[in-house]
Amino acid sequence: MPGRGSSARGRRTLLYLIGEPGVGKSTLMASLTARWVRAPLPGQPGRDALADRRSGQVVAVELGRRRRAFSGTDALPMDAVVAAERYVRSGQAARETALLLGEGARLGCARFLAAAVAGGWTVELVYLHGTEVAAQRRAGRAAGQDERWVRGAATRARRLAEGPPAGVLVHRVDVAAEVTLPDVPGLFDAGLCA
Repeated sequence: MPGRGSSARGRRTLLYLIGEPGVGKSTLMASLTARWVRAPLPGQPGRDALADRRSGQVVAVELGRRRRAFSGTDALPMDAVVAAERYVRSGQAARETALLLGEGARLGCARFLAAAVAGGWTVELVYLHGTEVAAQRRAGRAAGQDERWVRGAATRARRLAEGPPAGVLVHRVDVAAEVTLPDVPGLFDAGLCA
């Protein structure tokens, strides 16, 4: 069992990134977690413990899996929300960490975020937007995503940011400029991303 990580705020925090395909969710999450050692945890939902390289203490748990393409929660099965709800409500997540991270459409939904709030988590939802940047990034990929699907995913992310479940804090970030999570006003207290 991993050691309990702690957020700078001294409370259980779920940091979740949403936005249209290509907007940079996976890239931003990878830059935040790169300094930690990653180890898959058993059971569902799929998730990795992120530990400090020197001390070995678990700093956070990231939902989903890191892959070359379509990382994060989009690498989980279609029904992952059921296991993820149970994970945040049952206390298992709290026993593993005080900082839970996620990005992607699979768990980027009101149902999961509401379950996290009900489970006692402070939910910080970061909505990344920037249609031109996202279109340029998608054009550079070999994925060839269907435009109707892309528009639907963008609409779902925008609507969630505009009308989140009660208790969810929303931070809007325009990705036209190079951004890192510590730059987002009001998101982190000193020390979380040091």
